[in-house]
Amino acid sequence: MDVGFDPVHLRVFTNHLSGDAGPWLEYVGERSLRTRLQSSIVDSELEFLREFKTGPIAHHLNLGASYRFKTIAWDYLRGDGEPIDEHHFAAFLQEDARLGKFGLVGSLRMDRHPLVPITQTLSPRGALIFRAFPRTSLRLSGGTSFRSPTFLESYLELEQPTAADGYYVMTEGDEQLLPERILSGELGLRDESSRFHTADVAVFVNQVTNLID
Repeated sequence: MDVGFDPVHLRVFTNHLSGDAGPWLEYVGERSLRTRLQSSIVDSELEFLREFKTGPIAHHLNLGASYRFKTIAWDYLRGDGEPIDEHHFAAFLQEDARLGKFGLVGSLRMDRHPLVPITQTLSPRGALIFRAFPRTSLRLSGGTSFRSPTFLESYLELEQPTAADGYYVMTEGDEQLLPERILSGELGLRDESSRFHTADVAVFVNQVTNLID
């Protein structure tokens, strides 16, 4: 569902996945890894948009909040197939201000993850844009974002058979994992001065930390 009542926008969707899985081949007598998987997501987002001016400065303001419910039942995870539920909340703010040839965009997103401290989910971003000519602009931007651990990375608990009779390898997830983070910066030039071309040249650097192996 996607509806808008100016200046409010509401989006809601749901996904469901179910099926059987397992290896193509198994040794006779070994512990079977065949499994049944059921997973569902319900996602909703409410956004408020407003345009206004303060003197010569034009503003475009976005405010929003979201909620996501995630559940999975899978005997490869802790609980031997009992459903694992997660409730995710988020809030975000973005301000786009314009004054003459200059534009400034700033945003901040904050997520409430059931396993991750809120201090690890803050995601600020900013960009400064200078329109040197009517269809040519320079931009300088920077920001950070994150990828939270998946159900598999957090809750995995799987006994994998080995070639030796009676011996298994236990593979486990970690509920204390920190999210992967990326810090990025970019300097770019965009030119649309001719109807025959659009050119975008950028120099950027990214630093990724807390990689999950």
